[in-house]
Amino acid sequence: MQRRNFLSGAVAAVSLPAMAKAEPGASGGRLEPLALGPVRALLARPRRTGGVGVILQPTIAAIDDYMTRTALSLAELGHTVLIWDPYRGERPPQDMRGQLERSRGIADDDAMHDLMACSEHLSGALGMRRVATIGWCLGGRFGLLQGGLDQRIDLVCAYNPTIYAARPVPLYGIPTSKADFPGQTLDEFALAAHIRGPVQVCRPGKDLAQPAEYQRLQEVLYARQAPTLINYFPQAEHGFAYHVATQGDRAAAAIAWPATLALIAGF
Repeated sequence: MQRRNFLSGAVAAVSLPAMAKAEPGASGGRLEPLALGPVRALLARPRRTGGVGVILQPTIAAIDDYMTRTALSLAELGHTVLIWDPYRGERPPQDMRGQLERSRGIADDDAMHDLMACSEHLSGALGMRRVATIGWCLGGRFGLLQGGLDQRIDLVCAYNPTIYAARPVPLYGIPTSKADFPGQTLDEFALAAHIRGPVQVCRPGKDLAQPAEYQRLQEVLYARQAPTLINYFPQAEHGFAYHVATQGDRAAAAIAWPATLALIAGF
């Protein structure tokens, strides 16, 4: 299928009222704790089945209010949603620096073990015939990794995926590079090349990942035969979807999230 035809069909599949209703916000739904061996997650079930399975891969803040509201809003649209807990039930630090330090202890191999358990649960025990993943920041990178490794994943949406450069860049005033994350042993670009389904990448102009990393990611995704949608928002900050702070953030979120919903509805 051609990229243009797929995307136009996907956008047409979701009505404007449905997009507005599904915007992350207050919901009266319920989340169920889920344990799959060492894996911890929250499950949001729809009132009526018929949607797809969705794995939400959080930021370094783990399962926060934005993640729970997003899961419940997707469940209202008929999707079955798992929010993965990257810290396996451990309460994350409340401050950003503490969260960054804690996230350094997450090994790629452990994360992939957990996320594959989530996709197996959705496609097996819960009977989902299609599975999508949406990740933000830390989770955006993990979504690209899982999409390349896990054949159960049909769609990857990566918001501001944090791919650290080999050369140090300032992060909260501290020079930070790939070498500061020894658990990141998997190659994002090599695995992204093997994602078999559509990919959406949301790139803010003021991001932690550097332009060279985004350029390389775009090249490997464009070399695939599956559709790729790159959303570039020059005025948006890192985390524009969940920490809306500026007009640029609001404008970016107003475009990115409806596109994500359209992709989920259309694949």
